[in-house]
Amino acid sequence: MDEPTITAKPCPDCGGRLELGVARVRGTLWGLLTFGLSRQHLWWVGSRGTETVLMRSGTQERARRCESCGLVLLGGGAP
Repeated sequence: MDEPTITAKPCPDCGGRLELGVARVRGTLWGLLTFGLSRQHLWWVGSRGTETVLMRSGTQERARRCESCGLVLLGGGAP
């Protein structure tokens, strides 16, 4: 098994190691069979209820995930 690529920056929440990867928005076969073909987006809902699309259906973004606490960071600058 390959070793994960770890970024130089620590996790902003716990100081743990951040693994470099990608976040994807995609459907599953179960979803297709249950609900049919639909567009799926990743949404951000702010504390005042405002909604913003973070990622559109079928796209992917560079991401980092903390091995310790599970925090996921999308996009951003250099790892």
